[in-house]
Amino acid sequence: MPNKTYYRIEFELLSALSIGATDSDVTDHDMVLDSRGLPLIPGTSLAGAYRNLFFDSEATDEKAAERDCRRIFGDLDVGNSPLRVYDATYESGNGTISIRDSVSLENKVAKPGLKFDRQIVERGTRFVTYLEILREAQSEHDEIGCTRQDVERIVAAMEDGTITLGAKTTRGLGRVSVIDCRTRSFSLPDDKDAWLHFDMFGNPDEQWHESLAGVNTLVATDAQSHKTSSLPSRPNDKLVITLALTLRGGISVREYTTEVDEADFSQLIVHTSDNVDDPTPIIPGTSWAGAIRTRYEQLAKSLQTPANITKELFGYVGKDSENKTLTQRSRITFSESIVEGGEWISYTRNAIDRITGGTIPRALFTERSYYGGTTELVITIDRPGELCNRLGKGIYAPLLATLADLHNGFLAVGGLTAVGRGLFHIDGTRSSLMLPGVSNEESQALSKRFFDGLLAEETDGLVQPDLQMLSTIITGGEVA
Repeated sequence: MPNKTYYRIEFELLSALSIGATDSDVTDHDMVLDSRGLPLIPGTSLAGAYRNLFFDSEATDEKAAERDCRRIFGDLDVGNSPLRVYDATYESGNGTISIRDSVSLENKVAKPGLKFDRQIVERGTRFVTYLEILREAQSEHDEIGCTRQDVERIVAAMEDGTITLGAKTTRGLGRVSVIDCRTRSFSLPDDKDAWLHFDMFGNPDEQWHESLAGVNTLVATDAQSHKTSSLPSRPNDKLVITLALTLRGGISVREYTTEVDEADFSQLIVHTSDNVDDPTPIIPGTSWAGAIRTRYEQLAKSLQTPANITKELFGYVGKDSENKTLTQRSRITFSESIVEGGEWISYTRNAIDRITGGTIPRALFTERSYYGGTTELVITIDRPGELCNRLGKGIYAPLLATLADLHNGFLAVGGLTAVGRGLFHIDGTRSSLMLPGVSNEESQALSKRFFDGLLAEETDGLVQPDLQMLSTIITGGEVA
């Protein structure tokens, strides 16, 4: 008998989201809005992210990946996709749309013509989307059709962070968490009446309640944020380094305002519709990536690693001999970091003329910065085995040396670094390392060994890690 199967997926943004509209009037990259003026994620963007889960340019079995994509999403010969993907619409939470400024830096100086901004939807926003299986396959060996296992794989990938949405995903944007996922199935013609009365977009307590026939809950979150899930788990193919960081002093990733009663510039925050006195400071992934990439490139030269290794790992945009644009996606991802447990301090100061020692006219300004507290940075490298085979184990030594510099205070993040801002200390006891295909128990043992080696202090109080030994741990080799 033919079946009708539907999925309702409610998810929350764990980091800011940037989905660009066709026309941008406010910024260089405006957010897509619906007719109510609320943020919207088009079904085309979601379908592209789902499809990339089954196939990308570096899939291990390219032919099998192509067959899966054709079977699930169709093509010009097959026609319509057997899986219908609906827009994700705003449901609840922090739906604030704010503006992020960006600038490309070289040696802490802005490059001419490379200043741009974009609208983003802040973290904490909840969306609802739907999936409908139009043509259900009985197994993954069918030539055309989508299985329920395929959809569960999509939902699981949204939950574990494999699927990210929108732009700048390798710089921390577009991370989501599934809050609730339910499926409802109808077997025709037996369930014809129930199917005809079914309103997919209706009240979930009426149309998707667990007491109804054919309803199954895949993910549920209670009022205390405790989550239960029956989604399948898949092998991890990523190297994940999670750094627990303590801020030493202040942080200054600036955003500016022209409002008279506000500071001239302040540390970047998570904006909300509420006028809160204690906003949440955030360090964007772009700031982490810029600082770490610059230091990585410097150290890669001194360590005599292969040429262009920085571009291979961090991606690039360039021109060829015929002035055609060349691009490569970054293989390393940096999360956004929420800073907690510190305090806001505002102060007003003058700019001083370095020649006369006097104040510069009309150069009085107020700054609001965040001091102290802790945060977390997650660094992820996609398919590290393939990358290591192609470029060699030398790709890790500059990164590990960069992390040592971060801990020692030689690498600062954000602005005003010349006056002591943006310095961090790595807490090895709360940091972790996860290798592809390694169990949680093994990862815990490796994490302790890795961070003990990375943060082992010498007599002068600085860490000077054994880069070869740490690289061997990361690549899964035996350490003497």
